[in-house]
Amino acid sequence: MALHSYEEILNTYWGFENFRPLQQEIIESIGNQKDTIALLPTGGGKSICYQVPGMASNGLCLVISPLIALMNDQVENLKKKGIKAISVTSALSSKEIDIALDNAAYGDYKFLYISPERLQTNLFQERLLKMNINVIAVDEAHCISQWGYDFRPAYLNIASIREIKPETPIIALTASATDKVVEDIKARLGLRSPELFKKSFTRKNLAYVVLREESKERKLLDILNKVKGSSIVYVRSRKQSKVISSFLRDNGISADYYHAGLSNQARNEKQKAWMNNLIRVIVSTNAFGIGIDKADVRTVIHFDLCENPENYYQEAGRAGRDGKKAYAVQLFNDRDIALGEIKINNQFPDRSFIESCYDAIGKHFNLAYGSGSECSFPFELNEFVSRYNFPVLPAYYALKILERNNYLILNEVDYQNSRIKILVDNTSIYDYQLRNEKYAALINVLLRSYAHLFDEYVGINERELAKRLQLNYSEIIKQLQFLNKLELVDYRARNEGGSIYFVQPRVPKERIFIDKNTFSIRKSILEEKWANMKAYLSNVEYCRSKLLVSFFDENDAKNCGICDVCLERKKINLSTNEFRHLLNEIKDILEETPLEIDELSELMKHRKNDELLSVIRWLNDQNTIQLRENKLHWKQN
Repeated sequence: MALHSYEEILNTYWGFENFRPLQQEIIESIGNQKDTIALLPTGGGKSICYQVPGMASNGLCLVISPLIALMNDQVENLKKKGIKAISVTSALSSKEIDIALDNAAYGDYKFLYISPERLQTNLFQERLLKMNINVIAVDEAHCISQWGYDFRPAYLNIASIREIKPETPIIALTASATDKVVEDIKARLGLRSPELFKKSFTRKNLAYVVLREESKERKLLDILNKVKGSSIVYVRSRKQSKVISSFLRDNGISADYYHAGLSNQARNEKQKAWMNNLIRVIVSTNAFGIGIDKADVRTVIHFDLCENPENYYQEAGRAGRDGKKAYAVQLFNDRDIALGEIKINNQFPDRSFIESCYDAIGKHFNLAYGSGSECSFPFELNEFVSRYNFPVLPAYYALKILERNNYLILNEVDYQNSRIKILVDNTSIYDYQLRNEKYAALINVLLRSYAHLFDEYVGINERELAKRLQLNYSEIIKQLQFLNKLELVDYRARNEGGSIYFVQPRVPKERIFIDKNTFSIRKSILEEKWANMKAYLSNVEYCRSKLLVSFFDENDAKNCGICDVCLERKKINLSTNEFRHLLNEIKDILEETPLEIDELSELMKHRKNDELLSVIRWLNDQNTIQLRENKLHWKQN
């Protein structure tokens, strides 16, 4: 029974008058206690679909997500709205997790965000029995399928929750899934006759453009000078984000860089400046964009290649969320294709290398055999590979393979602000204040500035505390560490890097099990997705939007009319079928043997000469054919 109308909750907490398309139908399905699958593209408002019904009913909404950064971001946003929410991730200590789960079970919290790896722990299973769960939300649900682009084996454990909470409805959400993945979601989550809501992946206002350029820097500058407004430029590496942003600034364009290696404060400052249009262009690795909803992005430019259409679609989809025309541009050249091939090969190192990485990671943290289970450690990949003389990419993918085989979890970006909890009761902390003047001011500011310090771990800002107490930063740290040593508080300094979480105890390297079948399947899937991405790049005859959504089994889309292929096609006065037939005829002939234009015209004299020349000119503009030694050559991609 709903405590308030869905519209009232939406307006009160989120400030919206109306739901976006399909949101209300999805919410009502959950409200009617039905299992539900929601396929909404990036920017479609997936979180509202479980947050509103979670607020409308008594009890706690359990949200399962693989992304620590997104979980923490959503929890903070809910707290700002006055909604009690908490997250449990592999980055927390056992004490923090114990307290968080206690609060979820016995407190008046509305949302518990949890990583899938936590589901099978005895501690969680024990507390789950005592939780009044009203909705189970599975975010990034494609991770449950080995046919998805980001398979996470821990997602297979989610179905066990249904055995404990059989009457609680489950909502599975994802921004991109094929029909095969949807069927996997239904089966592996044990959904009962689920309602399926699928919004078209077509973005009518988004113009997709692919440009083969030897000088990508010059073309990037050209695009940003022609298309005004806010922009995201995606690059492959942290170093490149700095180089490209500097290049843009040198050429008069307001730009900054962003990547996971920056401090939390720097990331927040850069993101805020871009969100408020103080910076026009943010040049970033794929660490940027998760949980960010900026409506007026006019261009998303991929300076480097995505390795699959799913990632490209999601990142490109951050443009034009206001419904106005926007551009998604992919720049590439032959070198990018070669680097992409190398990257695919690097993702599947041989077993001996995987064993070496596993053995080294155990030594890195001084773990004895049989120890380490459910322990988390700060981790820097560059430091690790330098210490053990491993190549970076193969080592990274070896750790990801160990993750897929349920040995550990690599959190590349583990945003954790400093946090603190008071461990003693109110009387004891007040008594300590009276007897210790040096620390009284700090304790007083903590109690006045932060709520719930006696109940849970609360994020704090040491620099802000130093400013308010007119002390230097290092002195504040010393005082906090001293209070921690006395066990009056539990103070945990912020983590700016990544972390490693051990799912299982350490075993000798010879005993690790790598599922060869899964290994082989994952390799073939990634190769297929890379082939799809190359097909998207080399495509010269199909509408880009139509081709892109066909990768998600949406086969009834219409030509967008605004992508580069559609616009070029409009210059040739031929129907789609006529154009395609003529193009394929030219292709078949020139792949067989290069010809002079007159020779080709003679072979194709059944075709109108002006139509033939128009298509040849178009193919030349698309760099699909080349004129060498007076002969037309079909260029193989």
